[in-house]
Amino acid sequence: MELHMRGQVARLAGYGGFAVVVVLLAVFGFIIWLTKPVPTGGENQAMATVTWISGSVVLLILAAAHVALGRQLLAAARR
Repeated sequence: MELHMRGQVARLAGYGGFAVVVVLLAVFGFIIWLTKPVPTGGENQAMATVTWISGSVVLLILAAAHVALGRQLLAAARR
């Protein structure tokens, strides 16, 4: 697929794709902090692990898509 954009717009959009990855990492850190087991109650270790694994799969797929699109946009900005 050939992208036709102005260089600066494509560059900013590409960097935005990488910024989304940073935000997704922050969201995942918040999910881990929110669901960590505590001795006084909350989720048990098994449910927390299931939450972390299922959340990480979804967030890794989203991050990979944003990295791929960001790289395409940055390549289009160089042309």
